[in-house]
Amino acid sequence: MGFGLKPSYATGTVRMLDLNLTYTKLIKPVFDELGIKCQRACDMNVSGSIDQVMIKAIKESDIVICDITCLNANALWELGVRHALNKQHTILMSDVAHLSPSPPFDVSHHVIYGYKHAPEGIADDEAEKFKATLKNVIMNLENNLLKSDSP
Repeated sequence: MGFGLKPSYATGTVRMLDLNLTYTKLIKPVFDELGIKCQRACDMNVSGSIDQVMIKAIKESDIVICDITCLNANALWELGVRHALNKQHTILMSDVAHLSPSPPFDVSHHVIYGYKHAPEGIADDEAEKFKATLKNVIMNLENNLLKSDSP
């Protein structure tokens, strides 16, 4: 996922969205509650190039959450790397504005869990609703009817 303030053009006007808030309010609390280690590459303590560490984490992580909000080129590339290296347990999410009329073709046939991210932030009721959905998805990964969520 992207991090920090990123521009979103999905609504026809530029909105600045705080993707760190997405992580701290929607993703990290769910993993903490489930007792699963959760980290982003930008939070790893690495000197030099982060690429090798990031690709190793993308490949070896049991679960990867890919937030495609703002259609960040790096996040979409990292999703492609994940799909190439690991066939299971990749969960896609996005601000709903980026899902309408449709996300990019290559991800449009995947389930993408939407949430509302306003420039002012993510409302508490929206966060609670999304966290419940994400927790349910994570807890039921092993029951997925498909053996692979990678194309």
